Amino acid sequence: MNREKHSLIYDILFMLVFLLAGYLRLTGVNWGEAQHQHPDENFLAGVLGSLRAHACVDETIPVDSCPPEGQRWMTIGEYFNSGTSTLNPYNRGYSFFVYGNLPMTIVRVAAEATNQLDVKLLGRQFSALADLFTIFFLYLLVSRMYGRKVGLLASLFSALTVMQIQQSHFFTTDLFVNTFAFLAIYFVVEILNRKLVLSRVGASETIEPRLTFKFVVTNPLFLLSLGFGFAFGMAMASKVNIYPLAVLLPGAFALRYFMTDRHELETPLQQGDEQGENESVIQQQSRITNYWLLVVLSLIIGGFAAFLSFRIFQPYAFDGLLPNEQWIANIQEQRVQAKGDADLPWNLQWARRSHLYSFINLTTWGLGLPLGILAWIGFLYMGWRILKGEWRHALLWGWTAVYFFWQSLQFNPTMRYQLPIYPLLAMMAAWFVFELAGLNVQTFKRFNLSKTLSVIIGLTVVALTTAWAFAFHSIYLRDEPRIAASRWIFQNVPGPINVEYQTTDGNYSQPLPFPSSGFVDAGFPYDTTFIANADGLIDSVKLGFAANTSASPSTVNLILSNVPDPTPDQTFATAT
Repeated sequence: MNREKHSLIYDILFMLVFLLAGYLRLTGVNWGEAQHQHPDENFLAGVLGSLRAHACVDETIPVDSCPPEGQRWMTIGEYFNSGTSTLNPYNRGYSFFVYGNLPMTIVRVAAEATNQLDVKLLGRQFSALADLFTIFFLYLLVSRMYGRKVGLLASLFSALTVMQIQQSHFFTTDLFVNTFAFLAIYFVVEILNRKLVLSRVGASETIEPRLTFKFVVTNPLFLLSLGFGFAFGMAMASKVNIYPLAVLLPGAFALRYFMTDRHELETPLQQGDEQGENESVIQQQSRITNYWLLVVLSLIIGGFAAFLSFRIFQPYAFDGLLPNEQWIANIQEQRVQAKGDADLPWNLQWARRSHLYSFINLTTWGLGLPLGILAWIGFLYMGWRILKGEWRHALLWGWTAVYFFWQSLQFNPTMRYQLPIYPLLAMMAAWFVFELAGLNVQTFKRFNLSKTLSVIIGLTVVALTTAWAFAFHSIYLRDEPRIAASRWIFQNVPGPINVEYQTTDGNYSQPLPFPSSGFVDAGFPYDTTFIANADGLIDSVKLGFAANTSASPSTVNLILSNVPDPTPDQTFATAT
């Protein structure tokens, strides 16, 4: 990152932002108490629960029937065997699976390593951690582009973004995509900003006439392209529709060429020796040739690394060396559903939606109006600055614009699918605040109006976005509404049989079911079992809707016991 004053202070402040983001994402993780509010999470949790990262030492015994002491981790060969791997959903009863394998593998391996049985809860925690990594990478790349001040404010805005907070409380693949996508974006930002070095020139040094293997594999541009490829492949292995991100690597090289490299390549170098002669034409042509060879090799290694990474972390998209036909068919079917060409119940909600639907929801709810308005102002102002010739903004701005319009024009333009650009919109909001401060608009008595206005806008948006974030986060600190309503019903609406407790917190009622056509008869007593939902003393058992169908008065006897058909010495209580 760029050297700047008080950089350590900004890094410390970022750690506080990071802790705030962790609190907003990792608290309330058990909201809903495993009742599956999110349909994607419901499906993914079912798949995750069926996967296995272990195999049985005795290969004749299925892993599900193998005792824990007889299990071992699967081998690399078993992992890559699409036809038999127990980490492949296709082998575990799920013939349709279009999500990424990488998030499933990460959480499943972690679950088995820690003996965690509640895989959905663990998956939610990993979703939250994934978003925290995204905020960390955002701070790094924005600090590299615009300085730590902008990076700090951008990370704060992203930490307070409601859509990211919401998705951190569910186990889906979307936030895993963001983690690896923003790692890849960090690499291309480094490519854009690294100084071009093709050869060393000094008093006793000459320009290399050819590009050596050692120079290529140690060149920062080559290594950064390699890093981008691996990160991009992992993003694809989390959710395949992030594939447009591939354009950023050639985009970064093209942009840096027109911004800086072209000028450096066309300007002859000074030898720096006693004669002070300029670089020869042949040497300059050699340097230009080496430059383009380095760019081509960097693009090739980036593409190869992306394929290799995808092959490693999405192994079940392949069957040996060839693509898996079942996976290809699933992707094609999913595209038919996503385009609205399949008549499915959940597609009806997208009929006749305006293309502004995603924009309105992203701005109003996903970011919140204060941050949303500021983000789009920053987006438009950054676009205007690009038109004025500041091309360094074009890479991230162009990616944000292309991805936003692409998703907005989809048949199902949900704001969740815009998650890869939420942190970048937060970046543009932060960038605009500091750009406004730097306009230096003077009024009477040299009063800096622009700086004062930027402080007011920045603090106001931070305060309102914080209020919106904590208000939304409070949802996860309370019972899910359906569960809260059910508990209220249990305590206030009489059931057929109601067990009344005296607890330390007051009275508690536990309703028990009773057959609608059931009877209590002296010759055929009614038996039922229950597990106490509260600790306390059973005060009474009430029959909420009992009717006597005999002609004469009848007596009902109640026996409480922990064994069936109890004898008198096995009875807890008897009542009439």
